[in-house]
Amino acid sequence: MNKATQIPTYYLKLLLLIFLFNGMTAKAQDDSEALIDSLIQQLIGLESKADKADVLLEISFANEYSNYELGLEYAQKSLEMAKSADYPEGEMFAQKAISHYYTDYYLNYYEGINHLSKALEIAEELHKTDVLLEIYQSFGFLKHLMGDNDASIDYYNKSIRIAQQRKQYDKLANLYSYLGDLYLEIDEMDLAKDYFGRVNSLYEGGKLTGENVGLHLSLGMYHRLNGDYKIAEQIYLDGLGTREVQESPRFESYTYSQLAMVYMMSGDYYSAIEATEKGLEIANKLNLTKEKMDNYKSQIEIYDATGDYKKTYTTLIKYTTFKDSLNSNQIKEQNKKYQTNYEKMVSENEIQRLNEEQKNHSLEIENEKLNRNIIIGILVFVTVLVILMILRLRYINKKEKELRVLSLATSHTTNSIVIFDKEIKVEWVNQGFEKLTGLTLKDVKGKYFLEFYNGPELPKEKEKELERNFKGGEVFTMELSSFHRQDGSGYWISISVTPLLNDAGEIMSYVSVATDISDIHQAQLALQKSHDRTILLNEIGRQITSTLSVKDIIEKVYENVNKMMDAQNLGIGIYQETDNFLFFPEPIERGNKLPSFNYDLENKNRIAVKCFLENKEIVVGDEIERNAVTGEDASPVQGDQPNSIIYMPLISKWKTMGVISVQTMAKHAYGEEEMNIVRTLATYVAIALENAGLYENMEERVAERTKEVTQQKEELQLNFENTKLLSELGVTISSSLEMEDIYQSLYESVVKLMDAEVFGVRLYHKDKNEIEYKFEMEMDNGMNLFLFQWKIKTIILFGALKMTKRFS
Repeated sequence: MNKATQIPTYYLKLLLLIFLFNGMTAKAQDDSEALIDSLIQQLIGLESKADKADVLLEISFANEYSNYELGLEYAQKSLEMAKSADYPEGEMFAQKAISHYYTDYYLNYYEGINHLSKALEIAEELHKTDVLLEIYQSFGFLKHLMGDNDASIDYYNKSIRIAQQRKQYDKLANLYSYLGDLYLEIDEMDLAKDYFGRVNSLYEGGKLTGENVGLHLSLGMYHRLNGDYKIAEQIYLDGLGTREVQESPRFESYTYSQLAMVYMMSGDYYSAIEATEKGLEIANKLNLTKEKMDNYKSQIEIYDATGDYKKTYTTLIKYTTFKDSLNSNQIKEQNKKYQTNYEKMVSENEIQRLNEEQKNHSLEIENEKLNRNIIIGILVFVTVLVILMILRLRYINKKEKELRVLSLATSHTTNSIVIFDKEIKVEWVNQGFEKLTGLTLKDVKGKYFLEFYNGPELPKEKEKELERNFKGGEVFTMELSSFHRQDGSGYWISISVTPLLNDAGEIMSYVSVATDISDIHQAQLALQKSHDRTILLNEIGRQITSTLSVKDIIEKVYENVNKMMDAQNLGIGIYQETDNFLFFPEPIERGNKLPSFNYDLENKNRIAVKCFLENKEIVVGDEIERNAVTGEDASPVQGDQPNSIIYMPLISKWKTMGVISVQTMAKHAYGEEEMNIVRTLATYVAIALENAGLYENMEERVAERTKEVTQQKEELQLNFENTKLLSELGVTISSSLEMEDIYQSLYESVVKLMDAEVFGVRLYHKDKNEIEYKFEMEMDNGMNLFLFQWKIKTIILFGALKMTKRFS
């Protein structure tokens, strides 16, 4: 190569470097920068445009996580290079990448589907089955985001068929996960569980080659839907520790939003909010739009579950404002694109017109007459147009005069008044409207009514109903929600709309009068909330007062109190009079049972002891307030040290039985509303403990009485046996004639009935007034005959045996 050919090549490389480095930032990681530098050096040495297109696309992906805007720019350069090289495969991958950026980072679904359609067309022509699988999957995801769920399901199933044929189980697991998310969003819980269960089956069957972030998210969702929150939590935490998540901020932020939902469902609201804050920190730092919305949505559900409706509403405002700004930017970008296309078209038309003029210059003279006629026609048209404009101006002046009169008449009313034209676009508003909405006439004039009647709490069904009422041509009244555009505060209004008709009965305009009913609406919500809480408390009371186990009482109270307030910890202390201490059986902290413990009533630095001894309610919100109650901040016997604490005495029949405590790690979490909830619970718990005590005493009494009855039964049985034996003995001796036989039978029977070491029979002779010791036996030593003579009056007999007359 000679010197003449070397110089242009040098400048070409220099220009290429300048072109490629234009707009690049220094935000990427060191390893990403090294990779990008290496790719750029590789690009400079390439001659083939097709190879350059491939390297440009690699540079795009290297920039994705550090600077996705730059990543999109390189993907577009790759597309241009592929087109210039007539390289359809490169064009296909570039179109697919551009669609990915517009969809996942800009949330510009229409631009994303435009580029993805072009990629699909090329992939079908090239019969790229593996790429078709990914494009069908991307189409399914896009259609899902755009609300076309039927089309989304159809595309996902196309991908699934390809993955099953190719036995690509990793991709199959991802597709099952996408379908699970779709069915979960449209509230088809059985189908959602089925598809996440398929992912779990593939994993347990050893079909998945390795653990990636998608697998962690799918398995976490599977266990979450089945109520296995601890397993789901561990899976998400393991996923956060994987290298793939750490190198992908998008996945890391999204995983935090899903981990937050698991914490919420298990009742750990503090950890749930902490997880969303971490997810938002990542999303805000890198301007990740979709992930920011995911974490906002999780925060809204968590605050709503805890009953913190103020934070629910403010977070909803952030979410709505952010979403509206995305839509506004998307519209601006589309308008800019359309304007550019229009200007390009005008420029091309102008060039074509000049060419035509040059070609037809010879015909100008012949067309002069025709041109004069055209000019005359234009003059006539302009004249008619001017006349119409004059009439229009007169009409506008008349309307403005009418509006000035109306403005004067309505300037002193606090109600919001809006006048719409027949297209339901704003013509005029009063000061009441401006004060209520924070919007001026300049802001809303000419706008369609739904552009500002669009509060975050206004569902699509309500918008359609409002539109139907307007177009129905009848007077109507509705209640709507909206928000102040300056300070973001929400409000509710009752609007009354009257259509104004002309002589022909056609609608000419509408007059809308709106009254602020926020106070009434809030009062209704508060009343409904109080009613719901009362019903729930009554149900809790019914459950625990019918429970006879103290540990079951604690579990039921903990399970239900978290539905109404932040109650990470719950404990019930029972007074043990014999030992003079408060016994806490298995208190619960963050859903886990702690070992039982007790507080000696002599230990005055415990809030529980102070509450019991002084029989008063105690509430604290931080360390300073805890110290103020007892004089020092004693460490907990079990678990972590909470900040917000409520202690209530348990009183039944004017007797203090113990204390109940509700606690959380958050500071100043409890107010009068939470105190009322715990007061009611304390009443029910005291009754339940009283019932449990009575039940235990009753069991003891039943056991004692059972023992007595058993003993009496045994005695009766013994008496029955003795009576039976005596009866049999009577029969035996009455049938015997020999004294020796009678004596032997008597002895054998008596020793069965009683302890009789010595046994004898004495015969009384009346004529001699003597008692004869006829028979005597001592401990089986045999019979001995003795004869004694006493006077009968000196004899005392114990248990004497009455004999027949034959032995008298």
